[in-house]
Amino acid sequence: MMGSAHSFCGMPACQVLHHALIAHAGTSASSDAATKAFAARFTRAMQAAGTGALSAVTEDHDDTAADTTAATRSIGNVTLTVAESSEYSVTASITIDLTGTDVQTAEIVAHVELLWTGFLTAPEIAPA
Repeated sequence: MMGSAHSFCGMPACQVLHHALIAHAGTSASSDAATKAFAARFTRAMQAAGTGALSAVTEDHDDTAADTTAATRSIGNVTLTVAESSEYSVTASITIDLTGTDVQTAEIVAHVELLWTGFLTAPEIAPA
């Protein structure tokens, strides 16, 4: 989330990766594929003076993977990490544990929702 001094005070609530799809080799040509759902959220509160607090990430769910051949390709833990890079910037990153004997590229399809109130300038989410 990013903003400027005196226009960035309020209560942003960020629900990140709501209804996210995590895929492992999720192509139409793949003979072994895996997928799972994941959802997590965090919030941040800011004072008019620019001092803020970031909550811990709460995972709503990290479902069991659906895989065609678990020994070849599957998905382990998915983790959302957020960090305050400054009072006006919060970055978010996702770590995916791809498992199996033939690990390929992961794919994330996500709906990211940012709810906020009290700001003169809308907050933003920045990738890590």
